[in-house]
Amino acid sequence: MTVDVVGLVPIRGFRSGKTRLAETLSTEARAAVSQWMLRGVIRAALAVDDLAKLAVISPDPSALEFARAVDDRVVPILQHDDQPGLNRAVAIGRDWALDHDASGLLVAFGDLPLLMSADVQTVLDDPAQVVVAPDRHGTGTNLSLVRFQGSGTEFVYQYGPGSARRHEREAARSGLTFGRVSTVGTGFDLDTLDDLQILQNERCEVLRFAELRHDSTSAVASSSAARERS
Repeated sequence: MTVDVVGLVPIRGFRSGKTRLAETLSTEARAAVSQWMLRGVIRAALAVDDLAKLAVISPDPSALEFARAVDDRVVPILQHDDQPGLNRAVAIGRDWALDHDASGLLVAFGDLPLLMSADVQTVLDDPAQVVVAPDRHGTGTNLSLVRFQGSGTEFVYQYGPGSARRHEREAARSGLTFGRVSTVGTGFDLDTLDDLQILQNERCEVLRFAELRHDSTSAVASSSAARERS
């Protein structure tokens, strides 16, 4: 029986990743940031009803253990040393999806700190056979969706520099329709010190908005109470 689209989150490992942040963050701090982001991505994905299953693939057993601790519905997949690299990790994930009779595979990176379930749903709602959600620069691929009907099972993933455009060309080569989705949550990945600064500013804006809402709500409540007393 064919099931719905399944999801895959590839992650290198907590202590070996985010090396471009080493100038500012210690190894322990980078690991903590990576864990925080992965937790958010897992929760956002699992909140989407149209996603049947979610797997996390990594060569780092501790990352898989962490993912399972976030939610025991996560399927851990260990990427062995003789099969390195992101494209190979996604190919392994596709084999897992096909083994479970999935209708397609959604791949989401684990370093998307602003990702929400609505962003994932937006990608799933695009009817194209291949859907790409690029980074905010429009060049990389932060989320991808490949549906397996037709020649979708033969799609060759093209992760790496300029992957958004290369995924589009691969879809054309395979005779598959192509769609592109852009949201704030799918577009922002944290890799560099500039990204970290933007994230800090973004979080400040979110906190400021929450404070304004709280102040506004308090003011309305006070006004209503005053009217009732009068």
